Amino acid sequence: MKRYLLIFLFLISVCYADVNQTGPYIVKTLQNQVLSLTNENSQIKQANEQLRQQLADKNEQFKRQLADKDREIEWLKRLCLKNNIDPNTQFSFRGAHIGDPKSKMKNQIAARPFVGKQKNGLEYFIDTSVRKEGFRLGDIPIEELEWWYLDDKLVGFSVTAESYVFGQFRDYLIERYGQPSRIITGTTQNRMGATFDQDILKWDTSDGPMSLTNPSGNIDKLRLTMTQTGLYEELDRRDKEIAKQNADKAF
Repeated sequence: MKRYLLIFLFLISVCYADVNQTGPYIVKTLQNQVLSLTNENSQIKQANEQLRQQLADKNEQFKRQLADKDREIEWLKRLCLKNNIDPNTQFSFRGAHIGDPKSKMKNQIAARPFVGKQKNGLEYFIDTSVRKEGFRLGDIPIEELEWWYLDDKLVGFSVTAESYVFGQFRDYLIERYGQPSRIITGTTQNRMGATFDQDILKWDTSDGPMSLTNPSGNIDKLRLTMTQTGLYEELDRRDKEIAKQNADKAF
């Protein structure tokens, strides 16, 4: 019995020694974990504060940009009013607006002398009857009118007239739509190979780009073109899709 008691006391002393040795280690480990979590939490708070400040700065930046745009709009409206220009005027020709369904102009389209359709779906109608009818845009005689439709919606049109009325045409457009956004000057050739100076006046409208092109010389024609925004990009996309579909076909 005495021997068992000694063994028991020995085991207790060993366990006590282990506790004395491992206890400080456990405490130190827990302290390190607490310190690490505290530091991590502090970093998260700091990052959150930085993000909040960045968002606040962005919000102020957007507010300033919006205020600048509002002032620009008001300035343009005053400029339009000063020059007797309606800032809400939507470009139209013979009552047709970009985006109108084909059915709106079905009576005029039905009488067109020439109709064509490209593989990408673009339909065009060329009307030369306006010349015989003596149709005028203001005081300007018109030679030809061309309509372009895609998915049964008007996406563009062009007006052709003699180049000698270019000055009248330019002044008419400026009176209605303001000064052109930009003017491009270059050269071009007519069917006989003669070279002429060429002026292209461009407007950026809410419906899309509008341009007035004038090759100098009375034997050539001027042309006013209006197209829906993104039309040429969409036609290019469709052409590439058609080419891709036909790439593997045998000739």
